[in-house]
Amino acid sequence: MTISIYLIFNSFKINSYISYYIIQEVFILLMAFSNFVVLYLARIFLNEFNKENEMDILFEKLRTSNSTKSKTYVSNQNISSSTEQEINSKNDQIIELNAAVYTLSSGSGTFNYYVDSFNEYSKNNNLNITIKLE
Repeated sequence: MTISIYLIFNSFKINSYISYYIIQEVFILLMAFSNFVVLYLARIFLNEFNKENEMDILFEKLRTSNSTKSKTYVSNQNISSSTEQEINSKNDQIIELNAAVYTLSSGSGTFNYYVDSFNEYSKNNNLNITIKLE
């Protein structure tokens, strides 16, 4: 709509350059603002119709990424054992997380501090989680 008004406006001759410039700039700003509003509303409506969780998509991409490129991946392993006389079921959730960390500094003192702090927190709160730097 604003483009059609702009084209009609350009077909008329205005002798005053100042008023012509002001009217032209107002139309250009009106076009930019209306395009922004239309695109922003389209984005809002598309997100409302798309009910897929973005975090699930991200985790799925991380799970299926190639481990040779040092990308992050998570794997769950269920371990169970049984005997003939009595059935002992042991269901341990082992989560293995491989991550690559890049730093600009040559030392790894900051990472060691965070790892030690997390391991101490895990030990104090009876969590069976430890982190090792390799």
